[in-house]
Amino acid sequence: MVFRVLVTDADTKHSISIQRSVKQAGPDIEVIAHSETKPKYAHLYKFCDRLTWGTPLDLVLRHRDFDMVVPVGGRSVLSVDAMCRQMAVLPSSEALSRVYDKRALLELARQLSVPAPQTICILHEDDLNDRPVAFPCVIKPAKETEAKFVFYPRDRRELQSLIASKFAEAQGRLRHGILVQEYVRGQGVGFFALYQKGSIRRAFMHRRLREWPPSGGASSAAHAIADPTLEAFARRILDTLCWNGIAMVEFKHDPDSGRYALMEVNGKFWGSHELSVAAGLDFAGDLVRVFRGEELQYFDAYDHNAAFAWPLDGDVMNILVRGAFTELSSYRSGGMKTNLGQSRRAEARKALVLPLKMVRFMVTGA
Repeated sequence: MVFRVLVTDADTKHSISIQRSVKQAGPDIEVIAHSETKPKYAHLYKFCDRLTWGTPLDLVLRHRDFDMVVPVGGRSVLSVDAMCRQMAVLPSSEALSRVYDKRALLELARQLSVPAPQTICILHEDDLNDRPVAFPCVIKPAKETEAKFVFYPRDRRELQSLIASKFAEAQGRLRHGILVQEYVRGQGVGFFALYQKGSIRRAFMHRRLREWPPSGGASSAAHAIADPTLEAFARRILDTLCWNGIAMVEFKHDPDSGRYALMEVNGKFWGSHELSVAAGLDFAGDLVRVFRGEELQYFDAYDHNAAFAWPLDGDVMNILVRGAFTELSSYRSGGMKTNLGQSRRAEARKALVLPLKMVRFMVTGA
């Protein structure tokens, strides 16, 4: 009998990797990939058995033409939680609510003595007034599902202008407000886990090497690490929430000062999922096994020397924009794996649009 698994956000690089892992989790598995918009690449990789697009995810979930769903993006996680959480492996709705509301998350971090950036929450355009802010700072929505942006204003005038424009664009959707945070210097590090009914079963950590855009975005190259301090802070949060399912906890770490600062916690897969696969872990496959009733034992024996890059998914652009041409040699060093060679057609399409993306970045910065 076929076991049908729906994987959302089909065209993202980590969804494509997840589709492959889910497909390999059992001979009876049929992978159904979904994208709300017309996919550019997913159909070229051919890791799914069926690809559906153009239909809102909520409608797909309502029809339930599947046995399990693996939500990939943050909004997909919340949709599944609201509509068919019994068909997924998810933390409690309360736990999801606490981590997706950054104000609630920062309060939890304070209670647990987990270090976090100094933060001001702005609920209205005039809330800032004369409150002291150190520059540069960071602004982002207090709740990821209400809007998605990150800016780094360099002075108060730029900060006030950005806040005014974001509230105007949101047209009332920013109900949880905008966070104005201290800019934390350092490297992006992450702790990723699979929990089973409050107990950790898989753990993995990485350090970002490059990201796109360079000012702050998804990992375009990353390296596996082992960091007991990072793990202790992350598990303190997840254990307190009696987590279930996939978790990602991201920090900034300044190796000079030793400081850690919490950036976010999410109940979704991370963009660098493929690195954990290269390091010897199978989070997506194990998630399917948990859903199907298998009791997992704790395992975190992964390759701490593993490194992975996504050349045509932002990494080459990062290197070119920074003029760090010698870093291209990392692709030939033998230690850095990439996602090249999985689909020539997809890679040709990505290579063709790369110059256009470069020009757009030079003009708009995005």
